[in-house]
Amino acid sequence: MKLIRNTLAVARRETDRITGKRTIYLLTLIAPTLLFLVFGYIYSRSLVREIPVAVVNNDGGSLSRMITDNIEAASSMKVTRILTSLPEAEHLMKKGEIDGIFVFPADFEKKIKQGTGSEISLLINGMNLIKSNYIFNDGLKIIKTFSAGVLLKKVRSGGFTGDQAMAVISPVRTDSQILFNPNYSYVNYLVPGLTTFTLMMLVMLVSVLLISSEFVHDTFDELLKISERSALAIVAGKAAPHLLLHLMNIIILFGVIYPLFGIQINGNAGYTIMFTFFFVMVSLFLGMAISVWFKDQLQATEIALFLTTPAFIFSGLTFPLRAMPELHRGAAMLLPYTHFLDGFVKLSQMDADLKYVKTDTAALTLFLAFSLFALTTGLIKRMKETERKAQA
Repeated sequence: MKLIRNTLAVARRETDRITGKRTIYLLTLIAPTLLFLVFGYIYSRSLVREIPVAVVNNDGGSLSRMITDNIEAASSMKVTRILTSLPEAEHLMKKGEIDGIFVFPADFEKKIKQGTGSEISLLINGMNLIKSNYIFNDGLKIIKTFSAGVLLKKVRSGGFTGDQAMAVISPVRTDSQILFNPNYSYVNYLVPGLTTFTLMMLVMLVSVLLISSEFVHDTFDELLKISERSALAIVAGKAAPHLLLHLMNIIILFGVIYPLFGIQINGNAGYTIMFTFFFVMVSLFLGMAISVWFKDQLQATEIALFLTTPAFIFSGLTFPLRAMPELHRGAAMLLPYTHFLDGFVKLSQMDADLKYVKTDTAALTLFLAFSLFALTTGLIKRMKETERKAQA
């Protein structure tokens, strides 16, 4: 009962500090929802559409015009210029007005009708991987479809039926299925990672202030008095209000922000919320551990930023972990967010059961145990220092 009473006393005091300190109030209550909305709005279109491309048509025949119409009909591309000069098109690309160029040679239709074959040159600005992939994939699909149509017509002229002609043209057919993100939606791919990373950053930035601020404002003795010098009461009492508020942020994220921008949770929402909350606990206690060992708030904040800033890069979201050098893969394993994101994607996007995130959960549990150990030993150390100072 004494521990519960002391914990509640510390929790009430911490609640007053949250509402009374503008920095903590903004970072905990306002910033998460605001940033979630910003990220959701930025990527709300989900798919990249109407990428500007130019057509250099040196042929002018009906076949080249038909292919140009098919390019225009593709949702990912928009033909903004039809030219007869390749240097002019390249100039437009360097100016940033177009991202792709389709070039038809002067004798394109003539060679097709003669049966000697021709070619279409496709020049793509590769500086943006997303746009260049769209242009390459959709452009190639249009050209292959046209080429198959020409070949089909030629084969059928030899007396083959439609099915027989298709068997000649395409003896091996592909039955492909894109799982988990079938539309290649950018909002489903990037926003979940961005929002959870932002939540981690905000949790860490607040948590590194929780103990260090007591030393800065010379209120640590007051905290010890309220808790009756109980390290457990301090840890639980200070953490409880923040965990409740961040649980609210998680529910807002998954229950309001995701549906608002059409972001799907393809797995169990309950598992996703629990796993995310567990990660928030890890982040909070890790930040508090930093806070108790480093009294200087600026130094504590710098350490938190040092640990969190590279987390997004090392998470494997922007570049596959398997493709990173071994040293970098090892560094990634030392960051909680790497393990969280792996499990989060499995639970929220791949509809995986909890058994598929056992390794990630075990890793986060180790981080949590380390953080709690560092936090409690740091608190005991500070208590002894305060006691010696009082006796001096």
